[in-house]
Amino acid sequence: MAAVRIAQVRQRWVLRSPDEMARQIIAAWSEGFPMVVHDLLGLPGTGAILAEGAGLFPAQVARDILMAEYARREAEQRGLKVIHVDAQTVAGVVDRVDQHFAPVVEALASENQ
Repeated sequence: MAAVRIAQVRQRWVLRSPDEMARQIIAAWSEGFPMVVHDLLGLPGTGAILAEGAGLFPAQVARDILMAEYARREAEQRGLKVIHVDAQTVAGVVDRVDQHFAPVVEALASENQ
């Protein structure tokens, strides 16, 4: 068993080039970025969150911002309601969504009676 571990360590740290190690680590951290965002969004409270870490690459954060901007533009071009959520507005989001969908919920409820 020890020989297997030694072989695994050699494969991971000795036989790979630094460039290959860096590419693989960056890829792994980039894949994990959505989980970090999910965890941050699940934190209690309404204040701002300061997050730091080796895997929080500027490109990942910028990509997330660009995707949000794209989704907003696409929705607005189609006349869909967009609710911007940030640290100041997150507490009222449920009420705003309830208000927006209240007519639909009421119509469905009356159809099922």
